[in-house]
Amino acid sequence: MIPEIPKKIIEAKQEDRLVIFIGAGISRLVGCQSWEELKQNFILELFNSEEIDLDKRKVLEEMETLKAISICRTIIADNNILLRKILEKACNYKNSENDYYNEDTIYDIISRFEAFCITTNWDKYFDKNYGFYYNDRILYKLEHFSYREIRDYKRKLFHIHGSIRSIKSMVLTITDYIELYKKQDVLDFIRNIFNENTVLFMGYGLKEMEILRSLTSSFSEDKQHFLLKGFTQSETTLRSLEEKFYEKMGIKLIGFDSTNGFKEIESFLKNWLSKLEIETSFIVENYETIENIVREGQTENFSELRIYMNQNLKYIKKVFQELAKVPNPIIWLEQLKQNDLIGPNSQLLMRKNCPMVYHGYIRNLIAKELE
Repeated sequence: MIPEIPKKIIEAKQEDRLVIFIGAGISRLVGCQSWEELKQNFILELFNSEEIDLDKRKVLEEMETLKAISICRTIIADNNILLRKILEKACNYKNSENDYYNEDTIYDIISRFEAFCITTNWDKYFDKNYGFYYNDRILYKLEHFSYREIRDYKRKLFHIHGSIRSIKSMVLTITDYIELYKKQDVLDFIRNIFNENTVLFMGYGLKEMEILRSLTSSFSEDKQHFLLKGFTQSETTLRSLEEKFYEKMGIKLIGFDSTNGFKEIESFLKNWLSKLEIETSFIVENYETIENIVREGQTENFSELRIYMNQNLKYIKKVFQELAKVPNPIIWLEQLKQNDLIGPNSQLLMRKNCPMVYHGYIRNLIAKELE
C-alpha cells in the first residue's frame, strides 16, 4: 500500500520550502556499500596488505562499525592509494562514471521533486542532475556551507559530509564527525535552512541517528518533518515503537512496505510526484485567475484573492508580484489596508520571510505618485 503524501509536504513544495535530506539507504539502491560493508572492506584490505594480523582482524570485525572504520583509517595513515581504492569501491565509483546517461535511477526520481537537496552520501550518482562536471553547483567543501550559498539552491547539491571527488572532504571517522558538527558555520547553515523549511529524510535508519540528532537539535519547535522508512509486514510492532521514538524528535515516520526490498520507495515516490503535478496544475489555473483579477483592476473581487492568499505563501507572493506591475496600484491600497495586508499591523509582518513580498508593490506605488 502506497502511503499518502502528507499535506505539509505538498504545502512545502508549493511554497518552495521542501528540503530532501538523503542518506546511505538511497545510495545502496545504486550499488554503493553500507557502513558495515565498508568496515569489512577496510579490514580485508588492511589484512591482505599485511597492515594488520589475524588477531587484530578478529578484534576489528567484532567492533562497532564507525569505531572500527575510524581505527582502520588511522592504520592506513598516508597510504592514499589504498584509501582511495577502498573508498571508490564503497561509492561504486566506476559505475557512477558510466551512469551519466541512465535517466531512471532513484536519484533521478528525487531530482524531479525540484526540492532543496542535501546529502550525507559521498558518491557521485546524484551529481549528474546538477551538471556533473560543473563544480560550482556541486558543493562539498567546508567553505561551501554558508548561508550565502542557499541562493539559487535548486541548482546546487550539498554533500554535507564531503564527496568522493575529494577524499580530504569526506567525513569518515568519529573525529571527523566531531570536528564537523562543532563548527559554527556548519551549525548556522543547518539552522538557517531547516528552521524555515519542511524536511523529508530518506535513506536513514536508527544507526544514523547521531546524524539526525545533530540536525534536529537545530529545528524550530513549530515545524514538522518526515522520515521515509521501509518495514516488512511482520515488523508492525517495530514500526509502532519507532513512530513514538521519532515523534519525540519532531519527525513523523512515514512507513512503507519493504517486503520486496527498499526499491519499493521508487514506486511510491513516482506516485507522489504524479500527485504533486496534479496539485501544480491547480496552482497554474489559480495563478491565471489571480493575474486576471489584478491586471484588469477588479478590486470588487478582492475577496476571491483573499481566499487564495489564505491558502499559502505562494499565492501571497503571486498577488504582490502582479501588484508590482499594475499601471494603477493606488486602487488596491484601501483593500490591502482593510485586510491588514499592508501597514504597521500587517499580517504579513507576522510571518517569516513575508515582509519582502510587497516591496515591489510599494516601489510601484511610490513611482506612480511621483509621476
